[in-house]
This record gives sequence, structure tokens and C-alpha cells, in this order.
Amino acid sequence: MKKRTHKLDFTPDYDFLLFGLVSDEPDYRLAWLINRTMEWDMKRTENLKIEHPGESLTQEFAHYTFVDEKTHITYRLIGNRGENGTLLEELKNIDFFLSIHSDDKNMPSAGILSAIKSMPAVRAFIPVDPGGLRSKNKLLF
Repeated sequence: MKKRTHKLDFTPDYDFLLFGLVSDEPDYRLAWLINRTMEWDMKRTENLKIEHPGESLTQEFAHYTFVDEKTHITYRLIGNRGENGTLLEELKNIDFFLSIHSDDKNMPSAGILSAIKSMPAVRAFIPVDPGGLRSKNKLLF
């Protein structure tokens, strides 16, 4: 009897906004400044861990989360630098990423984005297309 092969066709969905932040501040200080500016309650969660099979290498990155209960939008501040390299190698000049996820297609107001962009601690605030990145699979967690 011939062996049957089933192929799984999976296309990940990158339906979130991603922004790169350049800042000289450490992660805890930047999260605190964003909380003060936006009146959020962003809290540190477990570090984002990326394992590289075959290399016995695990990378860890700072990870902060805030869920806005009114708009059902989740904001995540993720460090791009860890002890064992960068999260997204093609964006080495970026210090942090702000990812914005929404289940019901509510997106943040332009006021929120401009307030973060105008913070003195944020030297650059750059929109990033997650679908166009080589290491985009690291953003699926």
C-alpha cells in the first residue's frame, strides 16, 4: 500500500502594527516613561525567549505588555538587544519595538502614536512592515 503524504499549508498572519524605537534609555525606564506619558499600566512580563535548534542557543529579550480594556488593544514593548544578539538582525539600529495588536480591528488613535513619537526619550519612531522582514517569524508569539 502506498504511503499518503499530507502537506500542511500555513500562512502566518501579521495583522498587527509594528514600530521601531530608538532610545538611549534602558527598557524599564522607557516603559516607565511611556506609562507616565500615556497613563498606561505597562508591566514587565516574562522575557521573550527565542531558541535556535541545532545551535543550543537561546536568546532572551525584555518584554512589557499593556492591555487597554476600553479599546481591547494590546501594546507590547520588546527589546531588540539581548545577551546573545538582536531579535531582528536586519534592524540592528533599532533598540525597541512597539507592537500593537487588536482583535476587533480597533487601531490606536494618531494621538497615541504622536505622543510616543514626541517623547524626549524616543529619538526615532519608525513604522516597520513585519511581513517584509526576513526574521518575521520571531514576531509570532
